[in-house]
Amino acid sequence: MRKKQTVSAEIVRKTSPDDMKAMLDRVVTEKVQEALAERDLEQLAPVYRSRRIRPVHPGFEREKYALYFEKHGCRDCGRKNVTHMCNALCDRCNNRYVQRMMSLEREWVRNHPESQILEDIDHLTRRLRSAREL
Repeated sequence: MRKKQTVSAEIVRKTSPDDMKAMLDRVVTEKVQEALAERDLEQLAPVYRSRRIRPVHPGFEREKYALYFEKHGCRDCGRKNVTHMCNALCDRCNNRYVQRMMSLEREWVRNHPESQILEDIDHLTRRLRSAREL
C-alpha cells in the first residue's frame, strides 16, 4: 500500500506590468537615494569622525579573536575546552549565529519582495550576458 504524499501549493498573484514597473521604479529610486546619502556621508566624514584615531596593527587585527578566545573563551557561552571557529565564538555558538542570520535574511526577503526583482532580473539576464562575453 502506498503512502499518501502531501503536496503544498501556494497561490501567487500575477503582478501586472504596471505594478512591476512601479515596484522597479521604487527600488531604483531607493538605490539612488542610498548612493547619494553615502556620498554625502563621505563628504561629512571629517566632521563627525572621532579626534582619537586608533592605530591599526595588522598583526593584532589578524589574531585578535584567537587571542580573545584563548584568554576568555567563547564570546557567548564562555567555554574554553572547545574549538575556536571565528569572531571569538565556539563552533556551537557560531552555528547558532549563522542560523539566526540566515533566518533574519529569509524573513527580510519575505517582507521586502521588491528586493527580489533585481536578483530575478540578474538571474534571467545572466545567460545572455555570458553568451555575449563568449
